[in-house]
Amino acid sequence: MKKFHNEPYTEETLIKLRIFRDYLRSWLPVFINNRNIYWHEINIIDFFAGQGCDINNTSGSALIIFEELQPYLELVKEKRIKINIVLNEKEGEIYERLKNNIEKYLYNSSYNVKTENRKFQELFYSYYHKLLNTNAASLIFLDQFGIKEIDQKIFKMLVTLKRTDFLFFISSSIANRFIEEESINKHLRLSKKDVEEKSYKYIHKIVYQSYKSQIENESYFLAPFSIKKGANIYGLIFGSNHPLGMEKFLNIAWKYDKLRGEANFDISNENIISEQLDLFTGKSGKAKKVELFEEYLKKKILDKEVTTNKDIYLFTINKGFIPKHARKLLRDLYNKWIIKNWHFSLNHKSCLKNTILEKIILL
Repeated sequence: MKKFHNEPYTEETLIKLRIFRDYLRSWLPVFINNRNIYWHEINIIDFFAGQGCDINNTSGSALIIFEELQPYLELVKEKRIKINIVLNEKEGEIYERLKNNIEKYLYNSSYNVKTENRKFQELFYSYYHKLLNTNAASLIFLDQFGIKEIDQKIFKMLVTLKRTDFLFFISSSIANRFIEEESINKHLRLSKKDVEEKSYKYIHKIVYQSYKSQIENESYFLAPFSIKKGANIYGLIFGSNHPLGMEKFLNIAWKYDKLRGEANFDISNENIISEQLDLFTGKSGKAKKVELFEEYLKKKILDKEVTTNKDIYLFTINKGFIPKHARKLLRDLYNKWIIKNWHFSLNHKSCLKNTILEKIILL
């Protein structure tokens, strides 16, 4: 049994769990609180559940799922929504602990709970046909201890699923140390040179970019969040085929990194304090990443490559930003008499069929 399960959760694990909780908390209302319920079945699958909590009884992903569902139990019954929860742990002794830790939830009629004691790939393939159900919405959490499990084939299967969002946590340091091993390289498609040409702090972004390059559907959304603990870099990769999912994840990322929305540390070494005012401009510090985004979006608008609120919205979230960043630039352009209007609806509804788009008018 791994030592990990006999210790308190580490700092990076707690950050990962907070992000998972925050996303689940923002994801559930979309399918439960809506006036019109379009999908009466919800799947939440944790393929690497562990024992459910740490030695101090701090909730892990399995218990977080039940805790976040708690406020919706009556509504789920009222709206006749079927909630399926699948928790998997392949290590026998840890699996028994998991069952004990979730026992009080197993007999609640508001959801169906299935515990599994199987290897990831075996379980993934056996459940995949259920995830193909177009009448269900699914959230998948993949908290792997390495990087070998999610190979190219499984990754491509994940990104082709409809109404399915996923979060997976990886130790990018493993990719750095074992990049030349065939089992890792065959699905990351990275060379030692690729990794060595960049600073180690960017290792998770490199891994993310490798996965991104494997996606054939240009409208699929993928986003990273890097987590540093000591000398090690870890990270989350989020995937969704819906812009609302991407926006919700990015809102959480920018909550934890108000300057860049991509890491729990100063990944660019800019030494900016978000509340600190510049002595010359009197404005708060702005990361280079934000400046480049504003310059790029401005150019796209002036070149008439971005012409509607939908264009602005999709451009923004695809660059890892949230609507407030685009609104700030639009307001600046309006104040400088570059555009005639700036109050646009920047949200996922602009991507719906038959939505009347709002045009950008240049002066």
